Amino acid sequence: MKIAHLCLSLGKGGAEKLLVDSLPMYGAGHDITIIQLSSVLEEPTYIATVEAAGIKVVTLGTGGFKKLSYFFQIAKLLRSGGFDVFHVHLFPCLYYVSVAARFVKKCPILVVTEHSNSNGRSNKAWLNPIEKWVYQKYDAIVAVSPNVEAMLKKRFPGLAAKIHQIKNGVDLDRFHVAQQGEAAIFAAEFQRPSAVKLFMTSRFAPPKDQQTVIMALRELPENFALFFAGDGPEMEQSLRLAQQLGLENRVHFLGFRNDIPQLMRTSDINVLSSLYEGLSGVTLEAMASGRPFLGTDVQGINDVVPDNRFLFEKQNPTALARKILAISNDPVLQSALIQKGLEHVRQFGMRQMVAAYLNLYRELKTR
Repeated sequence: MKIAHLCLSLGKGGAEKLLVDSLPMYGAGHDITIIQLSSVLEEPTYIATVEAAGIKVVTLGTGGFKKLSYFFQIAKLLRSGGFDVFHVHLFPCLYYVSVAARFVKKCPILVVTEHSNSNGRSNKAWLNPIEKWVYQKYDAIVAVSPNVEAMLKKRFPGLAAKIHQIKNGVDLDRFHVAQQGEAAIFAAEFQRPSAVKLFMTSRFAPPKDQQTVIMALRELPENFALFFAGDGPEMEQSLRLAQQLGLENRVHFLGFRNDIPQLMRTSDINVLSSLYEGLSGVTLEAMASGRPFLGTDVQGINDVVPDNRFLFEKQNPTALARKILAISNDPVLQSALIQKGLEHVRQFGMRQMVAAYLNLYRELKTR
């Protein structure tokens, strides 16, 4: 099959990383193209990774994501006959394709994946008729978790037959074979090898709430250190908070990293403090890394972990600090969390996810 995936920019977001990790698994017999609206946020290492796997990358522009010209460019792609499946990710991509497709006589199969159960549109009831009109044009609407599926069916009951649940996956092989990193990975930033290392990877954006983890560190002994991987618009705010709390020597910002499996395996506890998620890939990766994990008790995390031992109340630094201390002081609990996480995450294999998408494409082609 000839399959196109349209995204905003092949940058550092979770949906984009999912494409980079999963598309090379589609295998022989499939011609894959990634189309990005703009190169403005693209991550060069992501481009290199997919191109090395034989995946073509097409860029429509170099500026922002809201341009009238994108409608015409997408309509031309849909009209070209070059694709069997046109798979869309994120806003405003799903709007562009839905509108452009109405000016094309014969479109490829149109699929859209909804990656989150909470966004700026889903909370506005007045938008529901417009959103329904947009989603109606798609042959299939994929929800990445049970909660996302429930949200979509509640908003658009008339489209229930088009909604399919395919859970996000993690490349289990990549995390299983990742070697535990040398202490030197962290030593450049923190010269005390006896430190208890807390690690969080995510973009610095409001929903991720790194500030709660920083405030939790203030309640932990001096030998605890916190490491963040990622960048984004809220990083400066987190830097200032660490300085205000006198923690600048214990909170370290590693920037964007390509060695997340090694960093997770080197850490003592992996943490994720999101206010909401669709289905958290970081949570799956952390459990697959074979290290203890703690995440907020919110949808997208609490429906992914095995039980509430893995959870803490969102925006509650004290609750997080207590859980961290309990794990670090109890080797039996550490082992139990590691084993339970490894067993549980097997159901979220990325190869299973890819197979489910390919089966969906084949089913839609036969209709």
